[in-house]
Amino acid sequence: MGQPQRERTAPAATHSSGVLSTAQELAVQTGLESIDEARGHLAIGASAYHGDADVSTASGALRFLPVGVGYFLLAPAPWQLLNARHVLTLPEMLLWYALLPSVVLGIATSLRERFAVALPVASFSLLVTVSYALVEGNLGTAYRHRAQVLVLFLVFAGVGLEARRARRASAAEPALAAQGAPA
Repeated sequence: MGQPQRERTAPAATHSSGVLSTAQELAVQTGLESIDEARGHLAIGASAYHGDADVSTASGALRFLPVGVGYFLLAPAPWQLLNARHVLTLPEMLLWYALLPSVVLGIATSLRERFAVALPVASFSLLVTVSYALVEGNLGTAYRHRAQVLVLFLVFAGVGLEARRARRASAAEPALAAQGAPA
């Protein structure tokens, strides 16, 4: 019928390990000091954040990573709207916040049900998110760079929304059957 699961998973695992090894080589080549320097240059202006964060060491980068991921994925938050241009992002940000649970559900569902297909996309999304999370220092720049991976996250959001719809439909079937309605 189709390829065995092991044969379908192998190319995805090989691709993902290739992406990760390339990322490791890039991190070694550029060094955390370079990332820290770039971050310092980006953390300027009224919409700068955590300009004093030190990501020049592995421990500093790991300490800052959750904060950086939060800013990269969630900024600008409604209370961070400083000017009219920031206000223009509000409708998109509110929709993005509403879709985040579906993104998480979609990633989990995709990795569980279609691991070989989902792994490269999830790995790339994670790699780009972590990379930008460490280097970004400005709300506007983070917002614009998030657009580069937003389309991938929206694919996972679609999977999550469909999984939620299917779960509701399967939960409604027994209730309809008990009422004597056709399923």
